[in-house]
Amino acid sequence: MALPRQTLSVLHLGEIEVGYRSFSAPLDLFKLTLILFNLFTTTADYYLPEFENNAIIESLNLVAIEPLGHGQTRLKKGEMFTYWDSAIITCLGLVSLAGNLDPADDFEPGNGYYDFLIDIGYGKSVDKETKDFWARTIKGCYHGNEGKRRICMAAVNLASRDSLHERLLYVNVKNAEHKIRLFTNSVSTKVVTFRGGVHFLSYTHKENVYKHLLEFIHN
Repeated sequence: MALPRQTLSVLHLGEIEVGYRSFSAPLDLFKLTLILFNLFTTTADYYLPEFENNAIIESLNLVAIEPLGHGQTRLKKGEMFTYWDSAIITCLGLVSLAGNLDPADDFEPGNGYYDFLIDIGYGKSVDKETKDFWARTIKGCYHGNEGKRRICMAAVNLASRDSLHERLLYVNVKNAEHKIRLFTNSVSTKVVTFRGGVHFLSYTHKENVYKHLLEFIHN
């Protein structure tokens, strides 16, 4: 039987009381965890049918989190918040619900990640010295559970560009010259294209990047 709706406190924006419903606590780290966010202005009780479904609860940890502005999730101080704040308190709440079952602390990105990042960043022809340097550096920055949490959050920010695309009507390379006009308060706008460049553009087009950078600064 599912536990009744409960609350827990997390340290974000001062302090926030987070409303949630789970089937069990602490979470079973040998199971996948399904996070449920209730619909607009509803509560975690919206998902009561899922908590009563034996096939689901036998296969998964089920946790319904009430986002800020919903149910029992309340700011202790202030009244301004964003969806990002709801995402943060969800991560903090899950850590609390995991109890003392700490995950393994032996995480590191691995050779597959190092190769992928360097290949798209510098290009496949990059020298071994450069590739080895960044493999050592990344491994040193992102290891253990704390490193895993940081790299995951950084990936979320990168993937969504912190909603920049949504704010600029889905900016993309194909129509960048047109979409840049959306920067209506800018003194001037300009798109510069570098043919054959890699993702880490200053590696393949160093002089051109520096040239346009200085022009941008001085103009």
